[in-house]
Amino acid sequence: MLIFLIFLLVPQSCSLTQQNGQQAHSVNQQASFLPSFSDYILERDIKIFHPTWSRSSTLIQHYSAKILDQDRSRPKFEVANNNLSKSSQYLMQNQHDLSKEERERLESKIQAEARASRQLDPEKHLHIIYADKDMCVVYKPSGVLCVPGHRRNPSLANLVYDVMCPLIDIDQTVVHRLDMDTSGIVIFALTEVALRQLHADFRERDEVQKIYHALLCGHVATTVGDGEIDLPLERDPTRQPFMRVAIDRRGRDTEEETKLSGSFQRHLNKKPKPSLTTFRVISWEYLEGEPVTRVELRPYTGRTHQLRVHCAAIGHPIVGDDIYGLGGEGSFDAGLTPLQTELFHDRASVELQQRILDKIDKNLCLHAAQLNIRHPISRAPMLFKVQPNF
Repeated sequence: MLIFLIFLLVPQSCSLTQQNGQQAHSVNQQASFLPSFSDYILERDIKIFHPTWSRSSTLIQHYSAKILDQDRSRPKFEVANNNLSKSSQYLMQNQHDLSKEERERLESKIQAEARASRQLDPEKHLHIIYADKDMCVVYKPSGVLCVPGHRRNPSLANLVYDVMCPLIDIDQTVVHRLDMDTSGIVIFALTEVALRQLHADFRERDEVQKIYHALLCGHVATTVGDGEIDLPLERDPTRQPFMRVAIDRRGRDTEEETKLSGSFQRHLNKKPKPSLTTFRVISWEYLEGEPVTRVELRPYTGRTHQLRVHCAAIGHPIVGDDIYGLGGEGSFDAGLTPLQTELFHDRASVELQQRILDKIDKNLCLHAAQLNIRHPISRAPMLFKVQPNF
């Protein structure tokens, strides 16, 4: 008998409950409050789990005090050269010779580094949807790093590691990741066996389905209920380390491109990667009086910033996108030329994008709303859903 597991996250809920009113039994010594498969209520062969928005607090409260005590003993973050990326360090060293645009770019990078270095509170930032001895599924708020990265910034992976105490290294828990400003569902492995199987599933993509929700600037043409965006992507040579739609480089080598560092030049020399996204219009709406479109996005390839670049390329950047939206750090229109942008007739005008930018103070409105996988050990199909807060 095939059992399909469905996990729903309800934002308004404030406590973990089970239909029989009993406490979930232990699945391991560290996480005594987390339910195992046998704790779910079986209804017509579908096991349904309704966790909380912030999750059951019994264990989290115990560990949060411990984690926060450790944080207080750590030195406070200060913006220094060694906290910045190489491109930011270069700008810092030459700050007196920078143009206005370069100064704004440096300021933005420093602010981003400061945000990434903030200490995290498990009570506020760790939202466990599901966990057992093999994996932990969490909701990631916008503005929180998924993984510590090479500068070892505070991240969701750190919180999961501190609370779940797996017997593997923190870097071995990472299955996939979301951008810092993207919210939604993330899975962490708790054993090496689970990590290998989940990596294989995400790599092959046959057993994994991702669905995102987003708010786009402007109204996507009412004649278009759904469609696909099939545009290859490449590293942007003039806006490191961001992406752009791949265009013919013949005759387009600029002085700035010839001055690229060796490491980034290697990225530039790689062939553009095919990238495919499908979309479905959920609703045409107004936000602060300005037209926006709520869409469902499904990536069929996993390129860096794929959804953000593709939406910008069709002339409807994601609301709150400070990289590929108007005035962002990436190339405007995802690097397309004015002639190429004419292929998309219903583009949100620059004036509309500016009004949205001026009137709407929102984080990136991109959310990983649904994730379908198979359990790495039992191979039972599992479906996780979290509604966006925008």
